[in-house]
Amino acid sequence: MSQTGWTLSTWDWNNVYNCTKSSSNIFAAYQNNPFCPGSGNTTYNTYNRTRAEGKGNGSTYWAWPATKSGGCSSLLSHNYLYGN
Repeated sequence: MSQTGWTLSTWDWNNVYNCTKSSSNIFAAYQNNPFCPGSGNTTYNTYNRTRAEGKGNGSTYWAWPATKSGGCSSLLSHNYLYGN
């Protein structure tokens, strides 16, 4: 992604598993300075705890909270892809 100007600012991941569930989630924050030229126009994109969880009864839970801000964030859109 560095060819497009996007850089990963910070991230962390964790995994929880026990007899009742298995859960994995990630936090990732990106920023892009050249995306929106001009002083103070850095564009930000944050995925705050994108999560997948499977429970012992076979049910699943998914969440993908995402936010965009700054610079030219109005030019960004969030699309969700499903697959395995």
